[in-house]
Amino acid sequence: MPSIPPKARLATITIAAAGVFVAGNWLPLLIALLVVVGLLIRAGLLRTFLTFFFTMLGPAALMLVLIWGLVTRAPPGAAMGSDPRGGAMYAAMISLRLAVLGGVIQLGMLSIPSRLLPPTLRGWGVKGEGMVVALGVFAVGPELVLRAEQIITARKARGLAGRGVAAKLRELTRMIRPLFVWSIRSAVHRSEAWQQRALLLKVDQLPTIGGEFWPAGGAIAIALSIAWFLVAVISRFA
Repeated sequence: MPSIPPKARLATITIAAAGVFVAGNWLPLLIALLVVVGLLIRAGLLRTFLTFFFTMLGPAALMLVLIWGLVTRAPPGAAMGSDPRGGAMYAAMISLRLAVLGGVIQLGMLSIPSRLLPPTLRGWGVKGEGMVVALGVFAVGPELVLRAEQIITARKARGLAGRGVAAKLRELTRMIRPLFVWSIRSAVHRSEAWQQRALLLKVDQLPTIGGEFWPAGGAIAIALSIAWFLVAVISRFA
């Protein structure tokens, strides 16, 4: 299926992200979140977004509500303890912005087909060593998930992993050290392999694929992002 051209994709992500920070109330952000979730479903990325939502955004949102709603009990600029509801609403707005921003970035970055990663990065001006590093970053994600599953399976086989939500949360903290060590080891091996294969010299010679990009789709994406930005501006100053 044709993909959005690189420059149009980058412009769409930038404009949409700017709109997230400009939006002045929760209603346009909520509508934007629903639209982004719909596009994530169409792109087959809903599971990835839900993982981000429940493992990263959820705990962060809870901490924000506790800090601004129960500890500070006031939004920024107000006297401490003067407006607990306002503090909680401020924390909710930050969480909503992060949810929309995370969805926009995931939609813009993770929807790039693997075969189009090199031409897309080249279209963004990434070349040489930067290209190799960027491609390595995209490769680390699936490897990290695989290693995490291997660690969990090994702990379950030895009877060290418990059941229930609390046990799963404890397992997350216990996976940090082996995953950190593995990531360093993998980076060293990957660097040695790149040097042996002269990958830095070959990456600039990758063929440019132009026929698989969809210029009309890029124009539509930019138009939608501009429309969202205008809605955000109106909600801010209306």
